[in-house]
Amino acid sequence: MMEGSLGIKHFFRFFAAAACTVLLLALCACAPDGTSSPVSSSATEGVFSESAAQSIPAPESASGEGAQALSLLPADAANIQPDAVPEFLTADQQELYRAAYYLYYHFDVSSGFAFDTIDENSPFIVGDTGRSYYQDTGFANYSAFRTALDCVFTSNFADSLIDKYQNYIKGDDGLLYFSFGDRGGNIFYKSSEFSRISETADEIRFQLIGHYDEAGPGGSASSSPCTETCEVKLVNTENGWRFAGFAMAY
Repeated sequence: MMEGSLGIKHFFRFFAAAACTVLLLALCACAPDGTSSPVSSSATEGVFSESAAQSIPAPESASGEGAQALSLLPADAANIQPDAVPEFLTADQQELYRAAYYLYYHFDVSSGFAFDTIDENSPFIVGDTGRSYYQDTGFANYSAFRTALDCVFTSNFADSLIDKYQNYIKGDDGLLYFSFGDRGGNIFYKSSEFSRISETADEIRFQLIGHYDEAGPGGSASSSPCTETCEVKLVNTENGWRFAGFAMAY
């Protein structure tokens, strides 16, 4: 009778050990490198639309409006950045400033985010003003382009950029189209600095001061460098901080 009891006890001990092993394995999901990682039901959250494949990742140093805006921009945004940002802005507001600089650059200095080589055989559409517009592949469609604008600028300021420059339109197919209108940069530009005018919980106003040094006769250096000043305004909207006015010294 004692031997039968011992056999039953050994059987239950083996069964309990096996059950614990199975339970432990079920609680862990193994990553490809062999490390364990928890399985999350929100693994697909934060994934953008098809335009995400063309976007640069949000910087680790910021996690607000600026980081979100940068993540919506085409990949070349990392190559078109200001040589200075206002030090008195927060880290995320500085990222928002970089996003604004990139978008404003493509209105004021050079139009077209990404496009194939344009020649006389390239397909185009004609806008209301008679200008020719070519497909811009920098954004997946016009809606993605407008979303990026609205994440950086106030709606009124974004509308004013579109109306003033008239270098981007929406095609009947919903895609983004651009028209050439490059003015180029100021060849005498040297550097920029910023001076804060005022700051409240709802608005930040500051001056952008551009420094220039025009060449004299025969290419000699000018004896009288000059500066130009523009005002930039950042407002706190119901959707977060947005630029209600912007400028470039370049």
